[in-house]
Amino acid sequence: MWYVGGFDPGYGGGKMVLMTRDGVRTAVVPSIVGMGDTAVGRLGIGNVGRRRRRRLLDRVVVDGVGYLVGDGTERYAAPMEAMDFLRLRGGPAVQALFYDCTYRVLGPGRHDLALLVGLPVEVMADDRNASVTLDTLRDWMVASHRYRVNGDEVVLRVRRVNAMAQPVGAFFAWGLDNEGRWTRGADALDAGTGVLDVGFNTLDLFAVGGAELARRYTDGDTLGMRRAAEYLIKAVGGPTGRDSRCTKPTR
Repeated sequence: MWYVGGFDPGYGGGKMVLMTRDGVRTAVVPSIVGMGDTAVGRLGIGNVGRRRRRRLLDRVVVDGVGYLVGDGTERYAAPMEAMDFLRLRGGPAVQALFYDCTYRVLGPGRHDLALLVGLPVEVMADDRNASVTLDTLRDWMVASHRYRVNGDEVVLRVRRVNAMAQPVGAFFAWGLDNEGRWTRGADALDAGTGVLDVGFNTLDLFAVGGAELARRYTDGDTLGMRRAAEYLIKAVGGPTGRDSRCTKPTR
């Protein structure tokens, strides 16, 4: 079955939205990916606390290689960490995240997909960087993909891929209904509208005026919640003598 949707390979979370006959389907998966599995043999701590077990992670298997995806991956495998813009072009971590998001939205089976990928403003504002990123995405995305998630087989055929700045999605979500019709009236479309998109690793400002991009007020930077977390770690680590990697005093 054919689907049209969008994918955001975010540094904090992968997001996917698809239009289906039944309406809009969405999935949000923390961008934590590691190679491995959840098997622990006979290791355990018995019935201490008798707490309900956490939901197992999704395990994505591609070409015989297994990847754990989602919250809690760090309990079983070292997360693949990359915070530069090269990450957005692909690689095992982004591919596994993409496969898991698709599975959570569509489930197992055979699917055909046309996709719009959301990228930071800083990438899209640089014509050469945007072109190389989009070409690289198309090189691996536009293909037939066969993989398994938690043992279920998925055969995904991606027919077309294009890219757009991530804040445009927020602007459209504000102004359009699920049928793609503008619902805010002509005055809202002509008036100046700004979107401030604070992500995990990027911060984007996107401005529209008179139904056109206001380039003067549109920009992006590698700022976000990650920077706030780093400051918090330093603020806590200084007075206490602890850091994010160690639970013992460092002095």
